[in-house]
Amino acid sequence: MKTIAERMNAAMAALSRGDFAAARVTAEDALRAQRNNAAILQFLGVASSQQGDLKSGADYFRRAIAHGGDTADNRINLAKVLVDLGQLDEAAQLCEGPAAASSPDLQRMKADILRAQGRGDEALWLYESVTIERPDDFEAWNNLGNARLQRGDVGGALDALGRALEQLPRTIDDAPRFDRFRARLGQERGDWPEAARLAWRSQLLEEFL
Repeated sequence: MKTIAERMNAAMAALSRGDFAAARVTAEDALRAQRNNAAILQFLGVASSQQGDLKSGADYFRRAIAHGGDTADNRINLAKVLVDLGQLDEAAQLCEGPAAASSPDLQRMKADILRAQGRGDEALWLYESVTIERPDDFEAWNNLGNARLQRGDVGGALDALGRALEQLPRTIDDAPRFDRFRARLGQERGDWPEAARLAWRSQLLEEFL
């Protein structure tokens, strides 16, 4: 019988080649051996969401959070799925509390939700706060530029988007390869959710580039 690590490595390999169904079946087999394993639950949340099964993805992320996986990454993953499902109030709750206040990523997610709720001024203030805390964060500057543009501040938007471009890798063609390398390291460490995220991002980058 295969070990949990062997089954999860097989699930990771299936996800890397875009075979979401096989990734889920293999990871669910591993989950039967450890039903409250937060890492496996997070992986299944990622795989289900990428397959388009957002409801199952949200359920897996909720379970991961409830069973020792209450991390910023899981909160963000769940919040993104909930936004896509139109469940903005629950998504917003994930971005509250002391732990969320100390996470720039969750604060940026909160700003995204505020924009979706039509609370543009509050979102703008949060985006600006994140760029102060993380001046080298591409997404923070990009989001701030979009928020300023939405508010009619064209000059401010161009300034923020210019700062965003400065944060892009100098050799952007290397980005997918770098993500694949990091995904492999994550797989070796047994960090399957992070490996899955990076492997999928490398595919998206290759398609875009």
